[in-house]
Amino acid sequence: MDWENIILTVLGGFLASFSGIFVEWWRERRRMRERHFEDIKDRCLKPILEELHNLKGNFEYGESRGRWSIQGLEESLKSDIRWWEYFSFNNASKVETLLYEDLKNHYPDLYRDLQNIETWMRSNYEEYLQAILGLLKTIKEDPEFKAFESEFDVGFVISLYPLHSIFFLALGVDISNWPNIYLYVEPKRDKMRHLKNKFYNSAEAKKVRNTVQNMVCTIDVCIKKVNEIIIDTKLKGKCKYLR
Repeated sequence: MDWENIILTVLGGFLASFSGIFVEWWRERRRMRERHFEDIKDRCLKPILEELHNLKGNFEYGESRGRWSIQGLEESLKSDIRWWEYFSFNNASKVETLLYEDLKNHYPDLYRDLQNIETWMRSNYEEYLQAILGLLKTIKEDPEFKAFESEFDVGFVISLYPLHSIFFLALGVDISNWPNIYLYVEPKRDKMRHLKNKFYNSAEAKKVRNTVQNMVCTIDVCIKKVNEIIIDTKLKGKCKYLR
């Protein structure tokens, strides 16, 4: 009986010791996952979120953005350094490279979507700019537009207002996004309506609208996914940094 008590006592001590070690091991692993998750959020996801919003601006139109000029587009397309050919979230200054690549272990769907955006930008963004340039030139060189433009006393600051008004109408941009331009050209609204109908169905306008719709939707999906991960409390998946 004494031996049984000794054995039970030793066994109980061993189990208690093992249990304590296991609990501490589990707590340390949990702390490591929490730290790793915070690193992913702060040094990868939040900078990527900023990049996504900046990128989305290239597909938005109004008085504060999307007011392209023919000369500016031509210079960008002829430049030796065309940023879109090297576009990568991994190259963003605030994004930690290792953590970005680690996303494939924890959030493969998001990583795939980001990769798809990168591929599209490098492969198709130039074509998108060419379509914008083509639409601007088509409008600018049209005799009816030239007559419309000549009716305005155009100063330096507002020299592109007539062109941008028809450009925005051809793309279906809501007037609320360019109210000052609209107020300037509004006295000629009948001619604006005619010119809108003339250019809205052009091949260039259709291409730009379709691209904008697809890319804004794609970027918004990524923004939603990133925001959902940032407010989450539990890291998904496994990786080599967590053993």
